[in-house]
Amino acid sequence: MADPSKILTHIGSALIVIILAGLGANIHLIPSSQNPPPVYDQIFKYVAALVFSFFYLT
Repeated sequence: MADPSKILTHIGSALIVIILAGLGANIHLIPSSQNPPPVYDQIFKYVAALVFSFFYLT
């Protein structure tokens, strides 16, 4: 029988985070895009524009 920690190291940390975020959204721990909280509008209005500006400068 394989050691579970060795199996998880082959999957990769990014994939584990994506799977956990998907599970969290499905059980309504993380807000989804269907009914976003008002803070999402502010984030995409100001922060996303600022981040894109930084990407263009590099």
